[in-house]
Amino acid sequence: MNPIARRDDLSIETFPQETVVYDHRTHKVHCLSLAAATVWHCCDGETPLQEIPHRLASHFDLPPDEAVTRAALMQLYAADLLEPNTFEPDGRPLPSRRELARRLQTAAAVMLPFVMTMTAPTPAAAQSNNNRPPPPQPKPPRYGKPPRRGR
Repeated sequence: MNPIARRDDLSIETFPQETVVYDHRTHKVHCLSLAAATVWHCCDGETPLQEIPHRLASHFDLPPDEAVTRAALMQLYAADLLEPNTFEPDGRPLPSRRELARRLQTAAAVMLPFVMTMTAPTPAAAQSNNNRPPPPQPKPPRYGKPPRRGR
């Protein structure tokens, strides 16, 4: 079965070098590198798994590397950004990021896929200051003698 990117309950914002995905179910924010976002956009249910490395490689004008695509799919799977039952890890060990970078050469490091995930605060927590007063403002420095006041 071809992998399918999950689209429900997500807000997606695409930037030139990354894609930011907010998951409304889990309140997590996922930042996808350009390579991970390219793989994620290829997961349309129509593109065969074997074709994704070629599309990724053509996007970066590099030779296809199946390990890079597997690494991206594993990270997307772990972040719950793929539809259930459309991708299953095959159990083969993935090369480390260092090994991938070595294989891709330093100039192609932009092709390394990564998905960074963080939990977003709820709107109430984001607006809360925990009933703390604002921090004191620093006093401006004083130079020289203090001014003399009238006699």
